[in-house]
Amino acid sequence: MMVGKSAATDILAIHDYENQPDRLALRYGPEVKLSDLFDRHRPGGRVLTLDGYPHLGQPIMLTEFGGIAYTPPNSQLQDWGYSRSPNPADLQRRYSLLLETVNQLQLFSGFCYTQFTDTFQEANGLLFADRTPKFPLHAIHQATRPSLSHPLEDPELPWNLSPLTPHLGTQCH
Repeated sequence: MMVGKSAATDILAIHDYENQPDRLALRYGPEVKLSDLFDRHRPGGRVLTLDGYPHLGQPIMLTEFGGIAYTPPNSQLQDWGYSRSPNPADLQRRYSLLLETVNQLQLFSGFCYTQFTDTFQEANGLLFADRTPKFPLHAIHQATRPSLSHPLEDPELPWNLSPLTPHLGTQCH
């Protein structure tokens, strides 16, 4: 699922629930030309900007991604997510792999994982609705923070943050 169709905006938002890190890397990696992001041949046929509102250098953010659901086997809830993990260890592994990939994508100036907590019928949070973590908080923190062993700046992408900025990858949902 891709969301876009922005007009006059200061941030271009992409929603992409692809759950395979290698596919995200191919879709938004360094070999992708910025102009290709604005092509009408994107998955789902969605465009990022409306005609007459070209990209003018606004930061591009992955504003929704992930959506991996997990509920305990004894749960009576009727819930869903874009994909499903059978247990907390699998959720942790999949979240960590997604975040490892997203943190390497220099195209994005930030991201917002979907979602921080479960809500009503959606079980794709990192925490249950009562705010208890589905896997250890330190593991969520470790996976979410970018590795500082790679450069986060690119002269072609002037909005990227320096490696000393601690808030890159902060949950915003």
